[in-house]
Amino acid sequence: MACGFFACLLLSGCDVGGQAYRRLAAENLELKNQLAASREENEKLAADRQALRAQRDTLMAIQDHRVEAIPQVTSVIFGRWTGGYNLRGGDARGHDAVKVYLIPRDASGSAIKAAGSVTIRLFDLAAPEGAELLGHCERTPKELESQWFTGLLMPDHYSIVCPLTKHPGHADVTIRAEFVDYVTGKTFTATTTVRVDPPSGE
Repeated sequence: MACGFFACLLLSGCDVGGQAYRRLAAENLELKNQLAASREENEKLAADRQALRAQRDTLMAIQDHRVEAIPQVTSVIFGRWTGGYNLRGGDARGHDAVKVYLIPRDASGSAIKAAGSVTIRLFDLAAPEGAELLGHCERTPKELESQWFTGLLMPDHYSIVCPLTKHPGHADVTIRAEFVDYVTGKTFTATTTVRVDPPSGE
């Protein structure tokens, strides 16, 4: 009986010791995993710092040529479809707006989607002095973003509809467009004259 009692105590002690060992082993494994994760994070941070240094060095090396390497606007022209436009739709006749096809071009003459703002003014140059302005509209770079079109039968262009705030007294309407290039800060202008038919019955 006595032997059985002592054997039970020994077994109990072994079980307690085994639990303590397993607990320490689990804690040790957790610490190793944490250490490995820390090392991995440190390596990632070191790689990020190295990449940032390389980027900084590259930017410093090319800073004098960065703007030159970006396609830049050298002129703006009107597409040949620019002219009177009917905002009312349906069977309504005549024009109550002008639709402007504006094409920014680079040094090679290619159309480019340049970031910038546009101001358009419509004039009746045959009107009495002080009454020449027929309409005015502006577009921010964000607004122009949605007004860029690529076509198979026409050059890429910005399409801008500018309403007539009053009807011209003559068929010829002069359009003046100003494009401010947000890369260089330069302003480019273009002027053309189109024929506009006043809305019928007005």
